[in-house]
Amino acid sequence: MAEAEWYLARKGDPGIGVGAGAQSNAAFWDPEYLAAHPPAERVVPKGERVSRDDLVAITNSYFDSLSAHDGHIMIAHPGCVRLENGVLTTQREAPANLGANAAGVFNGKTDCMNEGAMTNIYAVVARRFPIVDEEAGVVLGLGVFLRKPGVAMRRNQFSEWFVIEQGKLRAIYSSMFYPDQDALAPNWPPYDGNWPVLPAPK
Repeated sequence: MAEAEWYLARKGDPGIGVGAGAQSNAAFWDPEYLAAHPPAERVVPKGERVSRDDLVAITNSYFDSLSAHDGHIMIAHPGCVRLENGVLTTQREAPANLGANAAGVFNGKTDCMNEGAMTNIYAVVARRFPIVDEEAGVVLGLGVFLRKPGVAMRRNQFSEWFVIEQGKLRAIYSSMFYPDQDALAPNWPPYDGNWPVLPAPK
């Protein structure tokens, strides 16, 4: 028996939800940009490869960073890039109020350590790593981004490819969708059924 999982994003799919600015009405979607900027295909020389355990730990540093809202936790190269459904979410002009040494700023542009992108995430849950490729230096991570209790925003269910060079994140290629509160997500063992959505505080 074999099983395949696909994360599909389509133009006009629901976005993060009410009050989330540009993503409130539709999810990111730009397959043309992704096709023009695909992940590199490579074989890492044996002497430069990172162990399986370390690849997972480096990937987890990204998720831990998002949950803690602290870009300094992330093990990443300055200038690391991230694409979400084909849209480049990094390499944008850094806000003027951020200092030169702020996490997530490199040469005046934001990178994957940018803490501004973490503000809507409460926790990264149901993490799993079905593919860890030492030869390519690549990890596939799956999980769910939860929101704070009572916040009117959809969860993200995601699959993300992490490209790791010399022991640090270089690029992240994300495919994700935004299930509504009643959707069965993530619905894989040991989280069969709906991950509990936290109720609003009274």
